[in-house]
Amino acid sequence: MESGSGLILLIVGVIVGVIAGFVYSNYRNRKNNSDAKLAALQQEYDDYRANVRSHFIDTVSAISKIDEQQKELYRSVAHGVNELCRPEDGKEDYFLEQTIQTLGELEPPKKDEKDSPKFS
Repeated sequence: MESGSGLILLIVGVIVGVIAGFVYSNYRNRKNNSDAKLAALQQEYDDYRANVRSHFIDTVSAISKIDEQQKELYRSVAHGVNELCRPEDGKEDYFLEQTIQTLGELEPPKKDEKDSPKFS
């Protein structure tokens, strides 16, 4: 009987070992799969953050360019008002006064074609 019970214990041990191996393998595959999904999600999130950052940098740059063009337009108009409208003695032109307050000291507009603002 001892050889029969030893054989049964051997078969039960093999079955338990196969089941334990299958469960462990399944666990490892799920863990590896979830790790890969987590890494993919992290990469997607990092890419999204980089795109948002790039978008806002581009937006700030565009707004700065618009701001500079607007200032250049005000300078040009104020210079034109100063040169062409010659306010009466003792009276200041309202637009020129507001422009001076807005921009500070006036600079004459640039004469170069390449430096002039493009409004198109």
